[in-house]
Amino acid sequence: MGTNYDNENDRNNLREANVATLAQQAPARGSFRSFEDVFRTSYSHGLEAIYNIETVDLKSVRRLNEPSLTRLNQKKINLNPEPLCIFETQLEFDFGDGYRESMDSFVLNEPIQVLKISKHAEKCLYDNGMSTLSMLLKADLTQFVYLRGMGQGHIDEIRQKLNEYISGRILQGSRSIDFYAWMRSLILAGNTKKMHVMLEPFKLSDLCGLSAAENVEVRRLSAEKRHEWCDEMALELISKKAHLERDMKKVADVYVLPWMRRRLGFATQQEILEHLLRISLVPLGAQMIFSFFSEIYFGGRFPLADFLIQNDKNLFFVDQETLCAFDAVVAKAKTYFYKSQLSYTLAELTMLLTKEFALSWQSFPCGFIEKSLRACSCFRVRNAENGQLNVRLA
Repeated sequence: MGTNYDNENDRNNLREANVATLAQQAPARGSFRSFEDVFRTSYSHGLEAIYNIETVDLKSVRRLNEPSLTRLNQKKINLNPEPLCIFETQLEFDFGDGYRESMDSFVLNEPIQVLKISKHAEKCLYDNGMSTLSMLLKADLTQFVYLRGMGQGHIDEIRQKLNEYISGRILQGSRSIDFYAWMRSLILAGNTKKMHVMLEPFKLSDLCGLSAAENVEVRRLSAEKRHEWCDEMALELISKKAHLERDMKKVADVYVLPWMRRRLGFATQQEILEHLLRISLVPLGAQMIFSFFSEIYFGGRFPLADFLIQNDKNLFFVDQETLCAFDAVVAKAKTYFYKSQLSYTLAELTMLLTKEFALSWQSFPCGFIEKSLRACSCFRVRNAENGQLNVRLA
């Protein structure tokens, strides 16, 4: 009896040991990784973790508060990413002056005399090849201490006067023309008193500032001496004609040709001059300077005439193709006036010409035929009694 009891106790102990071993070997709930381990755990609906929230100690929960300004300042979020490093030349295609519509300002070509620095510093700059503002802007002023006769005081004066002079000016990519700067780049390198006398008839003498003593000397000059000085300065200015022609061609290519293309490819001399006055920083001075250029350098002709295509009736064209199209319209329009008394309304004649050119598969930009009839000196466009525009032979 005692033996059976001992055997039963041993079996119970062995069973409990096996259960404990299996419990240790079974994986924790949710930790098994394969389907074969599922049978080792009892089924669970997964809500135990949710029910455990009821037993959370509320004292251990931290209240949600608004962040302090100090923390916000310490941790700033950059919502704007840094822009890509793109070179300026990548953002534009340079198709030449005829499509750029901007150029470097003539201020860069002005002589260093406009800064009105001390004569010693000015002479030192000239002796070392520094004659224009562009040269000064490109130079390293800190290296001027090694120039003979140039002290730190002179360098500070040059830097101050240069910064004051160019302050607020657009030096590169300017869409306006500074005619005064253009004029100063031509005249200030010579004798100031003689140039002052020459510019008096053109009302531009203020560009050459004189001291009180020099003004008195100029007023006392005889007519013969004035004439002599004017001839002398005229010869000096003509020697710079190549430089002026280069600038004039650039102005025509940059400011005039793109504007003419937007106006169907041609314009009159007066229209071109008015356009230049509109884009000038000094419209009144620009007109006087254009008169000066015409008189001194171009023998009284329109200064831009050599850089644009011109017909014999004071019209200027962007290219030879536009001139040929204009001549074709005028020649065709003349055939409708087989009698000198004939007249057409402008709209009627435009429609007839459009249809006739269409028969030969020729077409023109919208408004080209009408503008050609208006601009041609062969025709006279006037208001009729009925309020319409009539076209007659001139």
